[in-house]
Amino acid sequence: MSARFDLPQVRALGPARLTAGLDRFQRLNLASHLRVHPPLPRSTRDDLLDLAERVDLRGRGGAGFPFARKARAAMAAADRTGARPVIVVNGSEGEPPSVKDRMLLGRAPHLVLDGACLAAAAFGAEEIVIGVAAGSPGEVSPSTNATCRARPGPCAFPNASSPVSPAH
Repeated sequence: MSARFDLPQVRALGPARLTAGLDRFQRLNLASHLRVHPPLPRSTRDDLLDLAERVDLRGRGGAGFPFARKARAAMAAADRTGARPVIVVNGSEGEPPSVKDRMLLGRAPHLVLDGACLAAAAFGAEEIVIGVAAGSPGEVSPSTNATCRARPGPCAFPNASSPVSPAH
């Protein structure tokens, strides 16, 4: 990306978990991300869904829908039809007063990619689609796509030619 983006301030209530490291770094590139966040373990589908239920992981849209419930329904459909699941990351900032997508994708993009890679590996997906608003800090460029292919950990897509598909 050649454009310079105005990155939102990081705010946290209580100890930072999701934004860990942003008190020390303006933006977590891959090297600083790996210093702050340990490598992700591989998880089975059931382990990941059970963890999501235990921590009550929810979407951050208006409804706050439980991730595990949505993922179980999607996996049941994939199992029924024999289709491979596709991991979709919605970073389009659909809630006008919110800047969470811009903050996470602009300041900690590898945190978002870690979650997508973890889900892709556990669910057997060969493709991750990241939807962002054109011109936003999370816009995927060809160099970002190459970086994604070179990432260590569970984001190994042995049969896919391009693990990250830009969607505008």
